[in-house]
Amino acid sequence: MSKIKIIIYCAFVGILMYLGATYALDYLRLPPGCRNKNAFGGCLAKNTIERFDIEGSIPTCLTIRPHICNIAQLEIENLCKPEVKIEINSIAITEKYTYLSFSLNEEGEAIIQKGADYTPPKQNEDIIINGSVDAVPFRVGYVVTKALCE
Repeated sequence: MSKIKIIIYCAFVGILMYLGATYALDYLRLPPGCRNKNAFGGCLAKNTIERFDIEGSIPTCLTIRPHICNIAQLEIENLCKPEVKIEINSIAITEKYTYLSFSLNEEGEAIIQKGADYTPPKQNEDIIINGSVDAVPFRVGYVVTKALCE
C-alpha cells in the first residue's frame, strides 16, 4: 500500500472515531429516560440537574448530590448526629438516605414536589435551597432542566 493510501485511510478512520466519540458523549449527556428505550424497567427521567453547587461548609457526615433516575432529585446521605434541616417547610432530615425533588411555585420560591406528582418544569428552573447542620448554614443551588426529549 502506498503512503498516500495509508494517510488517507488513517485520516478517514480518525474522522469516523471523532464523530463516533462526539455522538457517544452527546448521547451520554442525555437523561436516562431519553436514552433508555426499554419500557420494562430502568430509569425514566427525561430531565436532569445542571450546575450543581454547594456553598458553605457541610460536615463529612453529610453528602448531597444529584440523583437522576425516574425524576431529577437530590440524594441526601445523612450520617450526622446533629440535626440536618432544610429550610423549606422546616424539614428535619433524620433518615440515613433521603431523596427530595424541588420545583418553583408561582412566586419563584423552591417547594418540595412529591414523587408521584412530579412533572419536569416547562422551562429550566434555578433552585436554591438553604439548610443547616447543627446551626451551621449551607446553600445548595442547581438548575433543573425542562424535559430534554419526548
